[in-house]
Amino acid sequence: KQWYQRRVAITAGEISKVLAMLSNLTAMLRIMTPGILDLLKEKLSVQCSKAPLLALSFTTPPLGSEGPPSYGILTGCMRGCLILLQKVDPCRTNTPTKPDSETKSVGTSQKSQIMFALENILYVLISQAQQIIMDNNISPAEIYHLRRELGMELKSILEGVNRHHRRGGSSPRLDRTLSSSSSAGTVLEHPQLGFFKLGYNFVNNLLQT
Repeated sequence: KQWYQRRVAITAGEISKVLAMLSNLTAMLRIMTPGILDLLKEKLSVQCSKAPLLALSFTTPPLGSEGPPSYGILTGCMRGCLILLQKVDPCRTNTPTKPDSETKSVGTSQKSQIMFALENILYVLISQAQQIIMDNNISPAEIYHLRRELGMELKSILEGVNRHHRRGGSSPRLDRTLSSSSSAGTVLEHPQLGFFKLGYNFVNNLLQT
């Protein structure tokens, strides 16, 4: 029993370290990427002058390779965050035993970090994709590839987030937030999911165009 408790503690500590690094990295990328509202304004005036941050690739590079981050790396990070979310969410447990207050506190803190990282990555992906779509120097074939691949990846990930909350997570269902006639008020009450509503709208736009 002592060995098991020690192993659980080590695993929880490792998860916390990974989440701390991921939160810092995604926050830095969000600072470096153009603001979404700025891009919408640029669309009406002049083209955004900042160089893209992400390589237009949807594959995961091998460990040790050098190069800029890609769409594949960030969507892979989102999938990893979704797996961790299902693991640490204190409202989702497969055992009838209630977690003690310390375990629940750690789980709540880790969930906040995961949602923070997910929102940052989604923000960066939307910003960078919009920048590519606006760039007249990018070929229509590459833009079509971006729309198809990123749209399908984000749709799958956001549906996973939705399923997690629908099955017992502590936040409201995303589909209810989207379909309700009073969705604006619902989003304001639950800012944690508000930006994911924008993500759904962006994905729909990618796949329908």
